[in-house]
Amino acid sequence: MPFIEILGLKPTWTNDLERVGRKVLGSKFKGVFAPNHLPKKRDDQPGDMFLWNTNATTGEHWGATGVLPNGQRLSYDSYGRNTKLVKDRKDMRKSDFYSWTDPDVEQTKSSAICGPLSLAWLTIFKDNPTLAQSA
Repeated sequence: MPFIEILGLKPTWTNDLERVGRKVLGSKFKGVFAPNHLPKKRDDQPGDMFLWNTNATTGEHWGATGVLPNGQRLSYDSYGRNTKLVKDRKDMRKSDFYSWTDPDVEQTKSSAICGPLSLAWLTIFKDNPTLAQSA
């Protein structure tokens, strides 16, 4: 799915990501969330997927999480969790995330494609969670 063609190179909005995510990922896509309103872990089911933002009020950077067959969460960040690229993570609790994908940076600070990249990662996760771990 060409998410950059669909959503463009400009910053993406919650409603756009929600609309495209639901259409492409189906019922296992649980939505788009601020970091202080993530789905509760106790409600996780294998295959569930959602997008999140690093900032609870202004929005800064999109990432994605999927629930593995063993019930643990796997999260993706196109900045590779580089603290120099995303400084405002005060609303992100480490306890909401179990494991992360490959830490390589896949996006520059000046680009705004984190939403499309996160959706693309979720399509990989949906089809092959094992492959998504190394993406």
